[in-house]
Amino acid sequence: MEKVILVPLDQSEIGKTMAQVAQNWAQSKGALVYFLRVTQEEESKDSEESIKAAFEEELKKIKLKGEYKVLHRIGTPYLEILKTVEEINCDLIFMAAHEHTMWGRLFLGSNSDYVLQHCRCPVYIFKNNMTLDRSKIVVPVDYTPINIKAIQIADKIAQRNNAELFFIHVEPIPPYPGPYKTEDTKLSEFIKTLNLQSKCHFDVEFGKPYLKIQELQQFTQAGLIVMSAHSHTMMDRMLVGSNTAFLLHHLICPMYIYKDHYSD
Repeated sequence: MEKVILVPLDQSEIGKTMAQVAQNWAQSKGALVYFLRVTQEEESKDSEESIKAAFEEELKKIKLKGEYKVLHRIGTPYLEILKTVEEINCDLIFMAAHEHTMWGRLFLGSNSDYVLQHCRCPVYIFKNNMTLDRSKIVVPVDYTPINIKAIQIADKIAQRNNAELFFIHVEPIPPYPGPYKTEDTKLSEFIKTLNLQSKCHFDVEFGKPYLKIQELQQFTQAGLIVMSAHSHTMMDRMLVGSNTAFLLHHLICPMYIYKDHYSD
């Protein structure tokens, strides 16, 4: 259960919006938010106390509701984020992606990608797109134990937001044509065993997972994707380097990427 949430913030407008979303998320979960500002050494002209004070004033202007704490660190952003995750025993990281800009691609290619690959807790990649349907959540299914936990989290998110879940399982392209009702049945029966409370839809596709997931999100205009990554393994690095990385860079919707930080 999420009790501690870390929100690294820069001075961008999307960061201000993300701060409000993260605080609302925390209030719905009864969690405490830590807002973190990391200043690189070559940019730290003022004292650490004055930088932190200015950061606190920025947060006051956003008019956040509820309790939160403010942290400031000097150093390389992704390294300081990871250090702070361990220090506060973080359960979830909110990170912003700046959409449709080269800076955004560079941001995802450095801080977010590094944190996602090396952290031990789930990461929510925030993208501020008000045109999407927040009552729809896409959830890829691969039948692994960690994937089950991601599905259960997606169900809880859906219940809080009165949303529907769109499950998708992607198989390699079959060597022969024909109907594939067996896979359709397997997916729906698997989801039924989890006793979810939200309304569910099922889709089995053949091809490259990241492309089919992208197509489903674009078709439904879903406002969130919830998927899992396998922590501390080479497979995790491969996953983050392929399906997850592609979706992070090419989708316009937020992503909740679950990592089981309670197991080694």
